[in-house]
Amino acid sequence: TYNNAIGVLPDSITPITSIAVWAKDAGAAVGIATSVSVDHATPACFYAHQKHRKMYAEIGRDLVKSNFDFFAGSDFLKPAPLTSGEADLYTQARNAGFTIANGKEEFNNTWRKAKRMIYLQSREANHRDSTSLPYALDRKPGDLTLADITRGAIDFLLKKNPSKFFCMIEGGKIDWACHTNDAAPMVHEVVDTDEAVRVAYEFYKKHPKETLILITADHETGGLALGNGGYDLDLRLLAAQTMSSYNYTARLKYLRRTKGDAFTWDLVRKDLEVNFGFGTKVQLTRDEIESLRKAYTDLVEGRDKGAESLYASESGLSALAKRILAKHAHVAWTTGGHTDGYVPVFAIGAGAERFHG
Repeated sequence: TYNNAIGVLPDSITPITSIAVWAKDAGAAVGIATSVSVDHATPACFYAHQKHRKMYAEIGRDLVKSNFDFFAGSDFLKPAPLTSGEADLYTQARNAGFTIANGKEEFNNTWRKAKRMIYLQSREANHRDSTSLPYALDRKPGDLTLADITRGAIDFLLKKNPSKFFCMIEGGKIDWACHTNDAAPMVHEVVDTDEAVRVAYEFYKKHPKETLILITADHETGGLALGNGGYDLDLRLLAAQTMSSYNYTARLKYLRRTKGDAFTWDLVRKDLEVNFGFGTKVQLTRDEIESLRKAYTDLVEGRDKGAESLYASESGLSALAKRILAKHAHVAWTTGGHTDGYVPVFAIGAGAERFHG
């Protein structure tokens, strides 16, 4: 295949099948789940066949036409009809036999009687951002988590086929946090994915001779390194960050809109203290304070060029704040993209010995 392709050979037409298709052909129930959208590249590669990963409308139609049993994620990225005479993807999915649940309450009320399932985050969460589940660091009470999805997937697939099932579950927002070099949300996403693994592991403990769990990654992102000139890590400082830099950009916009002339450097300085620990948990140098003040001035006077990453746009002030915090914690990054760094493969259960090096 080739970069950006979804389940096709280099001719961009001939489909190739995934392990999920093999599992379905062998009679297993099959689920595909993620903490981003159900039509994003990683989940899509298990069921779709399109020449480019950004063909979200077409990928969504491949999802509906697949014979898989369970899907979960934030939402579809392009659910609208492609033509005037076509139904939207939600209607197409229901017509194909799927029950669609938005949020945990709807899922808990419907999964036992459903024949096939699409488990999405709540409508309120989708109103905030439909492209993915919230970062664990930004989560509000009641928001869907990867552990919730994992638990729901196991329950539904076990009901669908008590003898065998396959499920791919992606902690996709680890990648997003690394693309934007935001260390604190990255740590929270890894911990959040670990909670999902814990759910799967509890199932494994009940069925150790029949269950295989594999944990790996498709790539490393960001060129994360521990150490940026000093020898003493202080990763505890990352706990001072209360939200992702993406959400802090939104917070700055909110403060500017609501405070008007009261949106002063003094107000922003105190807000940075609350949300990044600057001046209390993190002692800044004079140059760092001046650089933050300049970023504030650029923002107010319309000179802020911002910062762009693959999945986020940030204000210059928000981007600078996270970089300063990472520097004090001695966390460094080499890129905003993917790297060729090694990724681990962990295995436990039936057949795990086949994955030993």
